[in-house]
Amino acid sequence: MILIFYQPNDNIKILSQYLESLKIIENFIGKKWFDKRLEKLTKKNKYNMEQSKVSKGRKFTALFQVQEHELIQEIYQINNFIKSTDKENILPIEVNKQIMKLIYRAKLINTIKGTKGINKFPTRLKDIKEFESTFFEIEVAAFYIKEDWKIEFIEESTHKTPDMKARKNHITMWIECKRRKLITERDTNIKVYWNKLQQKLLKYLTKTKINIAIIIKSLEDPLVSNMNELYDFIINSIRNGGIGDYSLQSGEIIFKKVLSNKYEITIKLLSKEDDIISQNDFILPDGFMSILSLHTSNTSIMNPILLGFKDNQESDKVSGIVNSFKSAVKQLPKTGPGCIWIRIPDDAWGEDDLSLARAITLLEKEMQGTQNRRINHVVLSTVNTKQNIIPEKVHIIQKPMQKIIHHKNPINPTYENYI
Repeated sequence: MILIFYQPNDNIKILSQYLESLKIIENFIGKKWFDKRLEKLTKKNKYNMEQSKVSKGRKFTALFQVQEHELIQEIYQINNFIKSTDKENILPIEVNKQIMKLIYRAKLINTIKGTKGINKFPTRLKDIKEFESTFFEIEVAAFYIKEDWKIEFIEESTHKTPDMKARKNHITMWIECKRRKLITERDTNIKVYWNKLQQKLLKYLTKTKINIAIIIKSLEDPLVSNMNELYDFIINSIRNGGIGDYSLQSGEIIFKKVLSNKYEITIKLLSKEDDIISQNDFILPDGFMSILSLHTSNTSIMNPILLGFKDNQESDKVSGIVNSFKSAVKQLPKTGPGCIWIRIPDDAWGEDDLSLARAITLLEKEMQGTQNRRINHVVLSTVNTKQNIIPEKVHIIQKPMQKIIHHKNPINPTYENYI
């Protein structure tokens, strides 16, 4: 995998690399598609800005619109920053990370050029739902190619098939790639619940000039059938001046248990209409999703509406890994040898994360005795971002992290470590 780092005084160099990388990706996926999508996004954002000025930021015009393609959104943001800033300025961390990711993707595309079966990728990369999983397949193929394997991408069919075949010396390895689902079905249902409640609240709040924080922690998994009860309680509490307490300056929250102890809630009026609040004096509550209605500058906000939601249990980081493994096994030939790569979201886990250790333990149980003997190895793959500050320099490092679990009794041993 590629280790990428950046220093501020490399601005001109890194922007030059960005433009070269953008050209590589455009040529691979299709420049006409890029130009059309970027033009459409530019017009949409211009319209939203105009509407925001007219409504003083209160109508949330673009909040629930259809999601834009990730790659188009990243390129749009990078291009806008390049146009609006001096090339001598230090790149913000988020812009820098986006540029590094794009350069990395271009390197991967260059690495797999000429590989058999590559023609299916441009169409898949244009699909929002397919984009990330497709690039992961490209990333895995590039890894093997750099280790002198010959790769062939397998055409999809009505039968179960792996993503690719790798050959080196006398070994043929079948490979299946899975992107771990970000959240389980339970977590998905909870997210849908909060999103629906959020939309109902914003529909009410944006018709008024009220500036408010509504912070909710469920003490049991929320049910859609109970949403109206919670919504009515919140609206009545707003009309009665709020409940509990929340400090903008410290982020401290004082909750009140309500509705038969199913929720802890704070509802706090924040400021008068059109008051300007310094962001230095605005600390968001830790661990809660938040929305601010209008940023007037980089240092202040006006007319804030803050919505915070949190469930009684943290999201499950492990079940999705095991489910991805079980799904991948079925794609590989029963005779093996097989390898499964599972992509974990960036910065989701560190080396010492307890969830990572638990996931490895569960996979080891699936990879012993007579279980899943067609699988020789499982690779958990992610990228961690670190910021190292030394005198007069800031290094942003994106470091791939891989954990390999070997089957103790595969049906077709390779006798060598071919990862």
